[in-house]
Amino acid sequence: MQTSRFQMTLTTAMAVGFGAAMTWGLGAGEAIGYPAGAAISYGSNPTFSYGGEGDGGTSVTAVTVPSGQRAIITDVVLTTWNSSITGCASAVTLSAGSDTLGRFQVGSNTSTYDVSYGADGVSHAFSSGLPVPSGASLNINISGSCTISYTVSGYYAEA
Repeated sequence: MQTSRFQMTLTTAMAVGFGAAMTWGLGAGEAIGYPAGAAISYGSNPTFSYGGEGDGGTSVTAVTVPSGQRAIITDVVLTTWNSSITGCASAVTLSAGSDTLGRFQVGSNTSTYDVSYGADGVSHAFSSGLPVPSGASLNINISGSCTISYTVSGYYAEA
């Protein structure tokens, strides 16, 4: 059987067309990456979590970011409990140096016959994260009259 020039041209055109369609249809979209294991640039597990408890006037340094890295805060959980008759209200501020990264209001309402334990709070996951620059410290400051339990977590990324 002899192959004609027409058949060869048609076969080549179909192969090129099919390849182009596959490339367009299966092409890569926007790549989004989150750390899944050890970061090569950091040399260890890049995730961190810091928790504690405090009341009005509490100020703690939660994370000090290593040189060449940036901390990305991904999750913040704040809870409060109150057993006083009058209730309580507090503000929790996350800061790095003089920059305020986040501020949350937490309170608990109680009356003479009601006691609130851990029912009031904030649980937030940031889709883009709160960046803490290289060499800076993440500070947690609590003001007001509530006792606040807090957890802040995230990961380190290259600066």
